[in-house]
Amino acid sequence: MSDAFDPNAVEGEKASGTQYISPRELKIAGIALVVLSVPMYFVYQVLLGNSERHRCISNLGAVYAAINLYAEQHDNRFPTITRTQGDLVTPDLGTSGNPYSWVSDVAPFMSTRQSFLCPSAEGPEIVHNESADSAKKTVDSAYGIYAPYGGVLTSLVESPDEVILVAETSDNGSKSTFDPKPFGSGLPDGFSIGWSDSNFEPGKTTTSVTRLAFPGSATGTTKRARHGTFIQALSASGRLLQLTPPDAAYQSGGTVNSHWRLPPGYRGPGGH
Repeated sequence: MSDAFDPNAVEGEKASGTQYISPRELKIAGIALVVLSVPMYFVYQVLLGNSERHRCISNLGAVYAAINLYAEQHDNRFPTITRTQGDLVTPDLGTSGNPYSWVSDVAPFMSTRQSFLCPSAEGPEIVHNESADSAKKTVDSAYGIYAPYGGVLTSLVESPDEVILVAETSDNGSKSTFDPKPFGSGLPDGFSIGWSDSNFEPGKTTTSVTRLAFPGSATGTTKRARHGTFIQALSASGRLLQLTPPDAAYQSGGTVNSHWRLPPGYRGPGGH
C-alpha cells in the first residue's frame, strides 16, 4: 500500500515519504533561488564584459595589422583620416551618404573574421563608413585614428610606444561624450580623434582630446568608460594601452601628454 497519504496525519503535515512539496518548502526554495541569482547575475555581467573586452582587443590587433599592410603599399604612410570637401576638413560623404574614411581604405586589408567594432559599442556610437568595394555597402566602426597622424610617414612617430594611433571612440557626441568641435551638424566624426580647439588658434590652449568613448565627459569630469573604468587603445608601435578619463587631457601644466604628441613640423587642419 502506498504511504503517499496518511489519513491519521495532522492537517498540514507532510506524510512520510511523500513526493509532494509543501507550500512552505516552495517558499524557501524560491527565496534561495532569488538569493543565489543576484550574485550569479553579477558574475554573468563580469564574464560578459571580459568576453567583449577580449574581442575588442582581438579586433584592435587586426586593425593595427591592416593599417601596417596598408602603409606598406602606400609609401609607408598611415591612411588619411578621410576624403574631404573643398575646405579640407569636412568629410566627403560620397554617393552612399556615409563618410569615406581611413576605415574605408583599411577595410580591404582586414581579416574577414575581425571588425572595426568593439562589441560593447552601442548604436549611436557607431560610424557607418562607405566601403571601398561598393558605395552600396558600409563598414561599421567604433575606433578612431588620432588626427595628426593621418597620411603621415610611419617613421615620423616619436615615442611610438606611447603615442596613440587608434582608440575607442563615440560618434558625434553620443552618450554625452566630449565633442566640442564636430565636423558639422550631424556629420559623422567618430572615425577621428581630435582636439578641444584648433590647436593652432592664437591665444587658445588645447586642454583635451575629443570623441573618446568616455560617457558623460561632455558635462565635466567623468569616471565612466566603455569598459567600466577604461577604454582600449593602440600605440603607434602596436602596444595595447588602457586609457582612463584623465588620459584625455592633452596637456597638464604646459606639458603635452606623451599619448598626444604631434608629428614633427605638423601643421594640419586644426580642431578635428
